[in-house]
Amino acid sequence: MFNISVFDNEKCIGVGRIVGDGALKGMLTDIMVLSEYHNKGIGRIIVESLIKELENSVKEGDCFQLEASPTASNRDFYIKCGLKYKPDNQDGVYLWIRK
Repeated sequence: MFNISVFDNEKCIGVGRIVGDGALKGMLTDIMVLSEYHNKGIGRIIVESLIKELENSVKEGDCFQLEASPTASNRDFYIKCGLKYKPDNQDGVYLWIRK
């Protein structure tokens, strides 16, 4: 559905994508940043940009569920990016986009 690449001059330093059916459900996946660029906000820029693209594509009256399957070590990162975590409902994190 969407993919984003971040460059430092001509060097690709990070990527991410949302895959899904384009109508009801998608998965935030393949969020990768080169190790020398960790802790500089690049991953958050990628995730927030992807969410913004998705929000702009959801039509009035529609509802779309975005999910991610983080590990325990990066779950807080996704929560800081705006996704929700409710372990009593599911293992991963999610975000509902309604218009």
